[in-house]
Amino acid sequence: MTAVPFDTLKLARALRDATFSPEQAEGAAHAIAEAVQTEFATKPDLREVEAALSKDIREVEAALSKDIREVEAALSKDIREVETSLSKDIREVETSLRADIREVETSLRADLRATELRLTGEIASTNVNIASLNTNIASTKAEILKWTFGAIGFQTFIILGATAALIRIIR
Repeated sequence: MTAVPFDTLKLARALRDATFSPEQAEGAAHAIAEAVQTEFATKPDLREVEAALSKDIREVEAALSKDIREVEAALSKDIREVETSLSKDIREVETSLRADIREVETSLRADLRATELRLTGEIASTNVNIASLNTNIASTKAEILKWTFGAIGFQTFIILGATAALIRIIR
């Protein structure tokens, strides 16, 4: 960087011509000279800084690309591990569920067989009861018929006896 030359005497004269007092003109010229005497960047200075910044940017890009690849590789590995773990867990759950289903199925089949046997026994018992009722009904029918014919016969005997008695009385 280079300093820019600055003519303070020329500035002081211009300020006096513009109605500044000599002390004001010299003070302002001195203050402006100090401010301007700082170094300014030249085009070559800017090119040098640009080249350094470009190099730094490329280095940061390379480092970031490397970091991104490393993170991507680590994430891919983690994803594969999670997939493997989940697949194993799914297989274990599936196996467990299949075993539970077989157990429930076996239990239900046993319950069904027990219910069938119980119902078969109930049906057989009901059939025996129906047969017994039919026998009782038939026996009761026979008794009713016997009593009916007995009553009819007795009534017939009484009517014939009464008729014979009436005939004797009338004669």
